[in-house]
Amino acid sequence: MEKVKLGKTDLNVARINLVGNVFGWTLNGQQSFGILDAFTRAGFNFINTADSYSWWMDGNVGSESENDLNKSVQGKDARKYLNEKSLAVLAALDKVSDKHQSKPATMALAWLLAQPHIAAPIVSATSQSQLETLFAVPQLSLDAEDLAILNNVNK
Repeated sequence: MEKVKLGKTDLNVARINLVGNVFGWTLNGQQSFGILDAFTRAGFNFINTADSYSWWMDGNVGSESENDLNKSVQGKDARKYLNEKSLAVLAALDKVSDKHQSKPATMALAWLLAQPHIAAPIVSATSQSQLETLFAVPQLSLDAEDLAILNNVNK
């Protein structure tokens, strides 16, 4: 798994950042642990969490995602990082996705990774199939034509 240096820190992180906003309230503990464990087993190591996720829901205090992350075997050593697309963009994503036989969500993330100023997009997942979509991102290599199609609709 390719890793990049995070800014001026001494941290080397995978180029996909999983946001933990669904842990502990959208997903129960067992589901959260399954997502976290699969994510880290696949070689990813960048997890975003905050103690304010879900505070607005009745019965929640806002630290549910952090509590699940801290209970996870993989999460015990995890360091925390806080950190309307137009129809034209969606059409461009569909076009390039079809060329690569990929999903538009995977293509959108691959497009982000092709940007020199982006180290690791923040992502979330609530199922194994969504994780598979994320895992496919580093395998995609966009060519100049792909980037032109995608970049030109974003101007």
